[in-house]
Amino acid sequence: MTNCTVPIHPLQTALEPPRRFNSPFAYTPHPLVKLAAEQVMDHLRGHGEWAEELAAGKMLGVLVVRKDGLHAGNVEPHTGNVGLPAGNSGQLGYLAAFSGLLGGSNRQPFFVPPIYDLLDPQGHFQQEQAVISGINGQLEAGEGDAAALAAERKRRSEALQDWLFDQYECLNARGERQTITQIFTDFHRAHTLRPSRLDHNAATHHIPSGAGECCAPKLLQAAFLAGLTPLCMGEFWVGRSPLGEVRHAGQFYPACHAKCRPILDFMLRGLDVEMPAQPSAERLFAQARIVWQDQYLAVVEKPSGLLSVPGRGSEPHVMQWLQGQGVEAYYPCHRLDQDTSGLLVVAKTEEAYRCVQQQFARHEVEKTYLALLDGEPAADSGTIRLPLAPDAQDRPRQKVDFAQGKSAVTHFRVLTKGGGSARVLLTPDTGRTHQLRLHCAHPAGLGCPIHGDRLYGTCTAPPLCLHANFIQFTHPIGKQLLKFESEPNF
Repeated sequence: MTNCTVPIHPLQTALEPPRRFNSPFAYTPHPLVKLAAEQVMDHLRGHGEWAEELAAGKMLGVLVVRKDGLHAGNVEPHTGNVGLPAGNSGQLGYLAAFSGLLGGSNRQPFFVPPIYDLLDPQGHFQQEQAVISGINGQLEAGEGDAAALAAERKRRSEALQDWLFDQYECLNARGERQTITQIFTDFHRAHTLRPSRLDHNAATHHIPSGAGECCAPKLLQAAFLAGLTPLCMGEFWVGRSPLGEVRHAGQFYPACHAKCRPILDFMLRGLDVEMPAQPSAERLFAQARIVWQDQYLAVVEKPSGLLSVPGRGSEPHVMQWLQGQGVEAYYPCHRLDQDTSGLLVVAKTEEAYRCVQQQFARHEVEKTYLALLDGEPAADSGTIRLPLAPDAQDRPRQKVDFAQGKSAVTHFRVLTKGGGSARVLLTPDTGRTHQLRLHCAHPAGLGCPIHGDRLYGTCTAPPLCLHANFIQFTHPIGKQLLKFESEPNF
């Protein structure tokens, strides 16, 4: 664990802090968080040597704190700022962090230190990295036994990765300590439905590279070390968006799931965290309705938040609701994202199910979606072609991937726009996971996320303003053409 003082910056404001700490995964940035972020940006403008790096894209974070002593620790006022007076318990300040490196270093005076300094030239990590680099050099030069060298490189690399995560010892608000290895093992044991996979995950290094280097864990670690009470936090982007991801300069984003979810699940213990309200099954079921049905099919209007099919947990789903309506459905003929509302076709017999599925496979089903966007697209109509692939580092998110992604095509038409928002009609030619959400949000698409999108938009909580408003297909038995329309509540 890094042992050093923590630079804290005062917040001179009459703003009141929130009563509860915000969830890092779905939140509206508190005014104090926005004020702190503005001060961080002011600081960055004074460092021209970082301008090119920041323009290429970087995630930054702020944590608003109060000094009233959770644990013993050190607080260091940054040069040019006044640190919180030691005897003035309750005064507000903030900590700042950057993800990864800045200026080629994981330490900069204005920002909190890393949880573990893997760049220490005298440390085991860098020394072992030098050995591995030497093996790479031998392989490139064709020296020695290539198979033996490759095996040695693999053994050393895996051992070094295991060693590294044991060096990251994280704190939480209760004063408890755990290594990242322990944290991920406990998290997966608690959340997996197949405990037998735990050994497999451990053997294949299930901890993502870079875990512990994001803003949120670094900020909380520094606060706990310095005896500060966390009040609210936020992470925001500066610079250009990465090619595959969705990032807009100046916008706040939720913490990532693959690297940060297990770590923050541990570090937030002991804090009173305001988690986003989840609609109850009763409330979701009350919003669902059967638009049309016969002995073969049912067309359902699904609300946002209701799963199309049973998930891994116990969340409510359409099949469960239909059974309560006396409908013995076989299976939904297609799916809508949990956050997407609108028309869903469900088969009551296996024959009807196969027939409608074939129509989807042959692209014979016509369907459109209505969406409310945060922003106004530059073009009023057009076609988006961005191939998509799962983001292995941050599931369930998808990413734009021109090398490995599958083709994804969406036609769009702007219906109305103004005042910083737009209402659009979306017609997908393909049905990739999160296709419409990513095509709207990505800078190479519309560059305007769908309002309420917790994955590709800002960090605000849903409901997602995406609605399957029209579907047309052929009846599997009677062969008549069926058309259904539905209006969203946004």
